[in-house]
Amino acid sequence: MMQTQTLEKVREERPPLNAKRPALRRARADLARIIARFLREQAPKIAAQVSELAGLEKARRYIEGEGGEAYAALRQELLQSYNYRGGVFILTREAADEIAARHPELVIERQGGQGFFTLKTPEGFTLGPPARGGVLPTAPGGRGGAAEIEAIIARVDFAGWSVLVGNVEPTIEAVIKDSAYAALAQVGIDTEARKEVRNIVDERAVAYARERGAEMVGMRVDELGRLIPNPNAFWQITEPTRDYIRASVREAIAEGWSNDRLAAALSEAYGFSSTRAMVIARTETNRAASIGALMGYKASGVVDAKKWLTAEDDLVSEECQANGVAGPAGDGVLPLDADYPSGDEAPPVHPNCRCAIAPVVDLKRPTTPTAEQGVPVVPVTVAPPVAPIVPTPPARPVVEFRGGAVSDNFRAMASAFINSMAPSLARKLAKNDIKFAFGDKLTEISPELKGLHPRGYPRGATWDWSNGVFSPNKAEIAVSETYRDGANRPFITKGPIDAKGTLAHETGHGLDHALGKEAGTFYKSRSPEFILAYATDVRALRAAERQAKRTGGKAIAWRYKYFLQKGEAGRVEAFAETYGEITNGARYGLEMRATFPRVAAYIDKLLADLVLEGSP
Repeated sequence: MMQTQTLEKVREERPPLNAKRPALRRARADLARIIARFLREQAPKIAAQVSELAGLEKARRYIEGEGGEAYAALRQELLQSYNYRGGVFILTREAADEIAARHPELVIERQGGQGFFTLKTPEGFTLGPPARGGVLPTAPGGRGGAAEIEAIIARVDFAGWSVLVGNVEPTIEAVIKDSAYAALAQVGIDTEARKEVRNIVDERAVAYARERGAEMVGMRVDELGRLIPNPNAFWQITEPTRDYIRASVREAIAEGWSNDRLAAALSEAYGFSSTRAMVIARTETNRAASIGALMGYKASGVVDAKKWLTAEDDLVSEECQANGVAGPAGDGVLPLDADYPSGDEAPPVHPNCRCAIAPVVDLKRPTTPTAEQGVPVVPVTVAPPVAPIVPTPPARPVVEFRGGAVSDNFRAMASAFINSMAPSLARKLAKNDIKFAFGDKLTEISPELKGLHPRGYPRGATWDWSNGVFSPNKAEIAVSETYRDGANRPFITKGPIDAKGTLAHETGHGLDHALGKEAGTFYKSRSPEFILAYATDVRALRAAERQAKRTGGKAIAWRYKYFLQKGEAGRVEAFAETYGEITNGARYGLEMRATFPRVAAYIDKLLADLVLEGSP
């Protein structure tokens, strides 16, 4: 029996999730209360740290004790005879010399402009008005004072803020799950019936909530589940707090405040206010909602693109406007895995960002063809059931040449690379339907990349700047012969050696995905063993970099910046480049095996296991 039908590809843009849904509003209010309470508790603790670091209380005790009595008459004389401003006295040179002669134990230092002097005791305390406690061993109003204040602020320790992680995790996790479930429902996925989809979302929500909670307070979760400092934490709330305390600290030092007075001032400052708590809560719940929606869209299997939506008013930032017109059609539509021009895969771009993402669905619907439509008919044969036949896996992956003509040298390089591929690797790629595509320009091989920004590339870069990509959604490794070396520059040809290096790198991505599919993790580099190996290598590289800075040695980390990107990006790129070096040799002067030795050992074992496997 023969039936006919047509499969017509239909693009349908869906609205974004409701940003005012009750669950999200409740979570935002709960998170704001948690953060506000936490900030209130931290104000006196930060004040105590500053008082100790700056010696405020010690100075007060000195001034109020015997030291203060010894210089009481001198202070009184100075205050009656000379102006005092912000820690310095305004004296003539003769007056300063006369004071020095009568009190040789004092250290008299000229500060800034003519006539500005600080008078310090042998203990290092600066004399000042008794009511202000005699101030500190700094000169806030003069030369060096600002640097001393910055040094004090830089030494404020926020390690105790790690207790916030456990408080915010449940709320962030709940928002992610709620948004992911809503996103799945929006595109017709029943999470009760599709338990496997729900489990994927739940697992990723827990991991993200933990990671983001740590990042908020300048920490990260190490391979043993411990919270450790993270100098590269994204959107942390700790470092900006240093800026918010600066004015109060400067005034406290200049006027010799007590610890209690500084604590009261910090409690009233924006950095510890309920207003800031609400800004943080709104930003974090918006982020969690966007990440959750994106998780749902990716897990659905029916959403293949996302659309950036702005508030479309005069308050929209330039970065958000650029995101809203990104993509080949200039409508903010990009593939799910792509980054927008701002570098974000989803909102928010900045605090109080009002943007949202919406799913774009490609539906395959049966239609009845007509002569007017001119749609070719695709025959579908319905045959009686037969015993299943297990096909023999192909020995090599499929290879296509498309996207413009290439030179004979390039074609020969590509063919030789495929033909010389280790049989175990070739079978593994073929079994997982990984294919290769070659052509003149990358955006002609893969037109969907036109106008998009490659992850990890400089601002303004497009895929025309690259000559290789692995697209997991298409299971395709694409390598081109030409590329642009910068904006508005002509296309230039990659030599066969360089092109082969790119091909080896992208093959590493393909192997990472093939092994990850079989392991149920999408990428093999998501395995706990690889994450541990990568984290250990990165930690050693960072330590070597710090040592080089201290000793004046040669810095090297900047050369590996592409492989140190935050999150999964750094791991997958390190996997691919290390694989490429192991199988094809080093390129660009990199030394991946030496720099990432544990990653290299992990990949060595994978390749050995492939050979031992004997069959795909």
